[in-house]
Amino acid sequence: MQKEIDDKINLYTIIVEIFDGGTYISQVFEKDEYSSLKKWINDIFINSEIEEFTSENIVALKKDIFNDDYKPTKMLDRINVWSSFFTIKDKGVLINIVLTIVNE
Repeated sequence: MQKEIDDKINLYTIIVEIFDGGTYISQVFEKDEYSSLKKWINDIFINSEIEEFTSENIVALKKDIFNDDYKPTKMLDRINVWSSFFTIKDKGVLINIVLTIVNE
């Protein structure tokens, strides 16, 4: 599926690892890594493929994601890679964000 992109929008790959629950990969178009994480959680609320993400869990995760204290952290010694960690029902949720395509 090809999508026309705005001049300031980049493609980010979101890799979600739920410990004892699987790995899920999504892609979103956004202006920066934090905006891409926010867009991802809004999109997943509408169309969740992740079994552990019930409506209640998504609402709780969304609340954390929109809290500036949970902004993605740039990975040390890596280019264009960020990470965030959350918990859902006592399961760790590691979210890695990779800037995949820079739209110049």
